[in-house]
Amino acid sequence: MSYVDPATRRFASEFSTFLDKWVIVKTSTGREYKGFLLGYLSPELSLMLGDVQDSRGNKFPRVVISGHFVSEIILAE
Repeated sequence: MSYVDPATRRFASEFSTFLDKWVIVKTSTGREYKGFLLGYLSPELSLMLGDVQDSRGNKFPRVVISGHFVSEIILAE
């Protein structure tokens, strides 16, 4: 069994509460997406969003954002 420090465990627990909720994702390239958080990959935090609208008004059924580009994830509810 591997050791996971309390801060990492708490972060993972809190972040998992974002699943199935509306989030706003800001990227390091200046793009912004609002969508329903369908899933994520840990530890890099790549995200899959559904029913997405970007900052330019474009709409997409699904968007996958690489964790390397994510700068902020905001719970929108």
